[in-house]
Amino acid sequence: MLLDVKLRYTLIKNLLAVGQLYRSEAIIQCALEAFDKVEAQAPNDTQLYYNLATCYLELYDMHTRNDGANIFDCEDLIKQGIKYTEKASPSDPRMLTNLGNLYDVVGRPVEAINCYERVLRRKEGFGMALGNKATAMKQLAPITRYSTTYYVYAHQLYQSAFSHKQSIIDIGGTEALESFQGHDNALVRRFTESGNAELLNKDLRHKRYDEESLSEFVKFYTDFCIRNDLYLNLQIIDRAAQASVGDAVIPQLVTHIEDGDEQQYIHDIIFRLNEIIEAYMTARMQLVQSQYTTLNFSAISQQTALVNLLDYSVSNIYVGHLKSAYKEAFSALDKIAILVNHYLDLGFPEDQCSYRSIWYEHNARGRVTQPPTIANKVKTQGHRLLGLYLLCQEIGGSEYQAIRNALTHRYVRVYRAVKGPEGTYLFEELTRIAVDVLYKVKCAIMYISLFIESKEETKGGSGLMAEMPLETGQNLDIW
Repeated sequence: MLLDVKLRYTLIKNLLAVGQLYRSEAIIQCALEAFDKVEAQAPNDTQLYYNLATCYLELYDMHTRNDGANIFDCEDLIKQGIKYTEKASPSDPRMLTNLGNLYDVVGRPVEAINCYERVLRRKEGFGMALGNKATAMKQLAPITRYSTTYYVYAHQLYQSAFSHKQSIIDIGGTEALESFQGHDNALVRRFTESGNAELLNKDLRHKRYDEESLSEFVKFYTDFCIRNDLYLNLQIIDRAAQASVGDAVIPQLVTHIEDGDEQQYIHDIIFRLNEIIEAYMTARMQLVQSQYTTLNFSAISQQTALVNLLDYSVSNIYVGHLKSAYKEAFSALDKIAILVNHYLDLGFPEDQCSYRSIWYEHNARGRVTQPPTIANKVKTQGHRLLGLYLLCQEIGGSEYQAIRNALTHRYVRVYRAVKGPEGTYLFEELTRIAVDVLYKVKCAIMYISLFIESKEETKGGSGLMAEMPLETGQNLDIW
């Protein structure tokens, strides 16, 4: 009987490989249906998971490229592809690169870059990771403070990849190499035609940020954000470089004089974006404060009488900061929904907008119609919005959302030193989950900015364009 089980999975694995080789939808579907029937007893076989993930990606490609399917209608294929790629060995550079590629294809380039960087920490000369990281950097460059530098960095990453050509060909074939070369040639042409070709060889290494000028707390805050990748930027080569410290993600907005009040157009978008980033910044600050133990914070905490239940559960200002950080991070997601609603004119009343519901058709009162159907104005936006949608779908209904609901409407008990009963969290455990949530919110902010940037770019005409700088002062002098 054991032999029969092993043989069954071997046959499924081989059938998946044949379907992928011949790009046969019928064979792939047959293999996937066979696996669905026996998945509960599936062995922990990384090659099987790799074949499953690759076949789901093949089906996605067939449906969108050959059948003209809308990418939002391929949500289940994408989710299954991500699920099985994550189940495959995370230590295999090939599989981790494929996960990055899948994130990139569906409009999640920040998470894609994270995958490529994990590969390159294990294997510096992995050409596919270098080339794909360059492509993702090139996509994100327009929404960063130093876009020219990121384009230069993308070129230099391509050049590093080309020094490992055989590595690229072994994994992605000559087609992958030619694709990278085409992207790099376009970058070189862009810099050459603008008379800035010499910038392509610029040394992008930066000095570490100046610790001497920072207070103890600001240094702790900065190091925490760097270590957990919580700044709204892409980091140029070194996260601890001065240029990599801080948040700098603002999409370029395009207006035409004949549109009327162009300043109002900009104002309506930017103040909503400010609300998002302010909420994220505040959540991040509270998270750091929850980790920074000082006599002052402890003294303030002791001004409030809280009963010690003598069961290792804890209630104090540090736990309060952690819980507040978690809730505020989720509020940033709902504010992103408000910006999506405004930018696409979806018609939701703003007090009905949430990151889970904004995507669907709704009635006049803002209630999602049943069964939920993705709104046409959303479906026509392509992969730049798909990535944000998928990220929000992953968070909704997950443990992340369950904790948010408990914090908002009930309670979450936190323990220190000794783990509490089921449904409670160690302080360190809840901290790790909160860091994960803030990273996902960071990605969401970058994706909405990238989406708006891509939409605005299509509005540029052949007429004269004038840049209007945005003032970034925070009026801190009057505080």
